[in-house]
Amino acid sequence: ARSQRGIGSAPVGPCSGPSGLVSGTAKAAESAGVTLMTATADTTTILAEAVTTPVVTWDGDHPIVDPSHLGWILGWELRPEGLCRKEVCVPVSDRSSLDHPDGVDLSAVADALGRPVLVDADAHLVAIGAATTHRQQAMGDRRAPDAAVFDLQGDRRQLSEWSGTRRLLVAFSTW
Repeated sequence: ARSQRGIGSAPVGPCSGPSGLVSGTAKAAESAGVTLMTATADTTTILAEAVTTPVVTWDGDHPIVDPSHLGWILGWELRPEGLCRKEVCVPVSDRSSLDHPDGVDLSAVADALGRPVLVDADAHLVAIGAATTHRQQAMGDRRAPDAAVFDLQGDRRQLSEWSGTRRLLVAFSTW
């Protein structure tokens, strides 16, 4: 199968392997046995910690994902005690608000974590922002998050590489 270019100029490969995951978490997806897809008009793109293209079932405007995929999509796992990242757990008082017959509602999961979510079901796009507490702290500290970007040569760079210097970040999109 031919490779397509995904968001951030990262290659998007065939659905049978982890190269379909457009992020540095491909190994985690592979070890978790996650089914990945080639970017097509029907592929759902999720923008969170990384850009991923997992299998998503749509129920109207609600993206439904396999609960076992939450770890590589958001970095959180759904456990009996709530949504957990390592030993930190966020209790979920109403588990039924997350559950769906086909998996879990990704919008509801983001909501439970205090993260803003933007869903465009027609475009098959889900964008999940940083938690409100992180954004508020960053505003108070007047510090930009340590985002990863690709330079003109296609190399992944962290903004922290230029710590202590003024930076101008120019971003654009062709879509």
